[in-house]
Amino acid sequence: MTPDYAEGELHRCPHCGAVARTEKRSDSTFVCAVCGGPRIPGDVGGDDANNALLEAKTALGGATRAKARGVAWTILAIIATLVVLAATKAALTASLVLLALAIVPAFFAVRARSQASKRKETADAAIEKAWLAAAHEIAAKKRSGITAEELGKALSIDAARADKLLTELAVHDKTRIDVGDDAEVRYSVSPDVLATADLDADQEEEVADQRRRLGRDQR
Repeated sequence: MTPDYAEGELHRCPHCGAVARTEKRSDSTFVCAVCGGPRIPGDVGGDDANNALLEAKTALGGATRAKARGVAWTILAIIATLVVLAATKAALTASLVLLALAIVPAFFAVRARSQASKRKETADAAIEKAWLAAAHEIAAKKRSGITAEELGKALSIDAARADKLLTELAVHDKTRIDVGDDAEVRYSVSPDVLATADLDADQEEEVADQRRRLGRDQR
């Protein structure tokens, strides 16, 4: 559950800079309670997630403006079309001019809708990148591996969505998949990947232990 309040730098919004809680808008959409910018529950994922969220907000703003232009051009196109229909008895030259005037706003309306769609796709891709960064950070903290259900609880999303994130990380070699004796699928970050992250002394020791265990298993 998302808390009703937030305190500390961990919960500082990457968009407006306010220390604010994250609100849930849908099963997989979370925003800042102050500015409405996209956020990740728990504000995990580090700079990778924050940079992706900033990119997403910029793209979403562009999509909103493009949609507004599309609506305006559509209205102008409708008005121009009505004028053409009303002037069907006008001279041929005048009718052609009016037809051209009707086509121009229609063209710009279609172009604006296309721009809105592309920018929305860019925003969705950036938000997905932020979620992957968050999932990777959480998985990296659990050295024994994490299940989709556990990740879902940590990020306030359903297990199916969490499983998709973990599977995507595995596809890009960010996590490995292990099946325990209980047949439960767990995802973990390999020691080689962890070694590239900023680790404290305890974490470095855990990574070293994992490497030693892997070495024994390979022998």
